[in-house]
Amino acid sequence: MNERAVNQRPKSVVLAVQLQVFSLSIHLIIIILAWIHLYSIGSNKPTDDFTGCALGFTLWVTIIYKTYKGKNWARILYLVLVIIQLLVAAYFLIYVFHNSMTIGRLIAITAILLGIPPSYLLFSGSGAAWFRSQKKGKTK
Repeated sequence: MNERAVNQRPKSVVLAVQLQVFSLSIHLIIIILAWIHLYSIGSNKPTDDFTGCALGFTLWVTIIYKTYKGKNWARILYLVLVIIQLLVAAYFLIYVFHNSMTIGRLIAITAILLGIPPSYLLFSGSGAAWFRSQKKGKTK
């Protein structure tokens, strides 16, 4: 395989990264809304959680960027984190629908709906082939 073919990202990978960025943006908006809600009810919890949110955001941005650059470890780590996120979201949905918290429902549903398509695109078809070629391109 020539070097140009190895470096050229397939449309499925570009779309997956765009969906990852969109998902991260939606989650950021939801987190901001949750902070606003917590402040409106007089909680100081948002300031306590800011560092964790900032670190999580930085981790997701790094994973998305490295996925775009063709790093296989980032693709695998993304899948692992999405699976964990889906398990947490499923548990959270059961709890949230029981207590009917609107922001919680929104977080859980977006985690489920926005995590799956990029994973599929990165691990199937031309996406999977491109990551394999990136790996082979590094060993030569």
